[in-house]
Amino acid sequence: KQWYQRRVAITAGGYTITPGAVDGTTNIQESSLTIDAATLKALDTSSGSVIWKCAAKSLQYADSEQSEYQDLTVTFLTLAVEAKDSEVLKNTVATISCVVTGLTKGLDAVGWKNSDGSITHGSDASADYQIEEGSYIIGSKSQTTVLTIPAAKNTGDALYTCVIQSVEHGKTSGSEEEKTVNSNVFTITPVDMSATTAVDQTLVCNIGDVTTAVTVSWRIHYHTGGS
Repeated sequence: KQWYQRRVAITAGGYTITPGAVDGTTNIQESSLTIDAATLKALDTSSGSVIWKCAAKSLQYADSEQSEYQDLTVTFLTLAVEAKDSEVLKNTVATISCVVTGLTKGLDAVGWKNSDGSITHGSDASADYQIEEGSYIIGSKSQTTVLTIPAAKNTGDALYTCVIQSVEHGKTSGSEEEKTVNSNVFTITPVDMSATTAVDQTLVCNIGDVTTAVTVSWRIHYHTGGS
């Protein structure tokens, strides 16, 4: 087996070629090319991918010609963390998350913190923070971690930070990837009123603690008791 990169035979340091052996059950010989991290970092990956080539020549029939080289394309991924912010009614449960993309496997560690420090997953779902590390999704090469903020702790606008460790991207303990996530709240103040049915009436709900307009929905609820 031979390996090439950009028509240059691979023989230099930084590469380890393992010819492999034939699996008697599948009749497949798996040959591998291992590239050390320093060599990978020196490559020009600005296009997003690099092509290596492998070829094979029969040892059983020595007069056979070597095969043509076959392309093996490696797509290099970039770590990205997207914050999923939240704005909900004050004193209700809020859910925020971080979507981590550019992964080939699950994250090595996930954590959350706020202005008070690291957040611990609590045993009481109704009163404590709940942390869901998430699972690696092969199709999207991503993992989503979720923080659920209990109603009692969701009393005002707050900043939370997801803390990510991914060894494959060099994000290890002490050099984690961090992303700030907003958890904002608003208030709703309905204005009760007396009315008659002979003229048009305008009902008012005031949405407080907002800087950007929100979508407001209305529905009727008949009161069946009293006057």
